[in-house]
Amino acid sequence: MFATKHAFPLCGLVAAAAIAAIGTGCQQPRPVTPEADQIPLGEFPNITLMRIRSDELAAERPIVTPAAGRKPMQISVSLRSLCEYPIMAEYRYVFYDQNMVSVTMSPTWREVVFGPLQRQILTANSISEKATNWSLEVRRR
Repeated sequence: MFATKHAFPLCGLVAAAAIAAIGTGCQQPRPVTPEADQIPLGEFPNITLMRIRSDELAAERPIVTPAAGRKPMQISVSLRSLCEYPIMAEYRYVFYDQNMVSVTMSPTWREVVFGPLQRQILTANSISEKATNWSLEVRRR
């Protein structure tokens, strides 16, 4: 009688523990990313999002190395997904001279995937030493 009387509450306790373990077993820890780098894209007029909302990506301050002598302009922009789902996108850089005339011949789109809450660094070099300005266009595929 003692074993039967105490077995049912024990079975309930074991079942509750099993359900709790199953419920938490699928959770994966989120990547550690600093929050201080979130700068609204509106502060960077050189960066344009197309078919991507501004609350889906955050930027760090672009790193711009101006053209010097025979060395062309270099740009590096770090973008971070603010979403818990992947963003399939493509991007292109366009470089301009001092009169804002494009010095980029047929800029090509490059594919990029922003994983959930992950960062991607988008870099490019101008092929012309005349480049003094730039733009980065990012669009959803």
